[in-house]
Amino acid sequence: MPTGYTEMILDGISVREFILQCTGASGAHYLLRYEPMDILPKAIEPSTWHTERLGKDVGEYAELRNMNQITLEEKAAEEYKKAVETNEKNKLESADKRAKYESMLAEVVAWQPPSEDFKELYDFMIMQIEESIEFDCLDYDNPIELSGQEWYKKERDRIFKSIGYHCKEQEAETKRAQKRTEWMQKLWNSLPPKCAES
Repeated sequence: MPTGYTEMILDGISVREFILQCTGASGAHYLLRYEPMDILPKAIEPSTWHTERLGKDVGEYAELRNMNQITLEEKAAEEYKKAVETNEKNKLESADKRAKYESMLAEVVAWQPPSEDFKELYDFMIMQIEESIEFDCLDYDNPIELSGQEWYKKERDRIFKSIGYHCKEQEAETKRAQKRTEWMQKLWNSLPPKCAES
């Protein structure tokens, strides 16, 4: 039975087409594996997502630096209010989940397996519920109310951390694109002369 890569051989594709088809499984073309073979690029451009995110971070920092004390206090109060609302919602959801899990756990514990053959199933069900309680039913700490200056420092640190991350990632993305471009160029240069582009 042919695979997705070998199926086209039965239709009579050239070695060039087969090579290009198989590049989707590895190398620089992996990210382009769903693109038609005839539009494979000779160069891979780096993603600009991190650069765009850097621009947003710089804009956020400029906006933050221009805030006066009253605005900082308002932003801190607004964030605290949202955090309290989210926290209360999370606590209610967690309590509801815990009640449902504990009710089911009590019923499973009370169940009498019909024979020793069901012990593994019995233990498994209890383990599943106990793990769900541990991971789904969290205790939420109350949010901390920050002053305007504390909020400013927290936001500034968050933005600086994001800027550092996106600078590093954009540099890595540029290097990856260069390597992928080299890989693609070597691929194109290695195609049989008979199959080379006209």
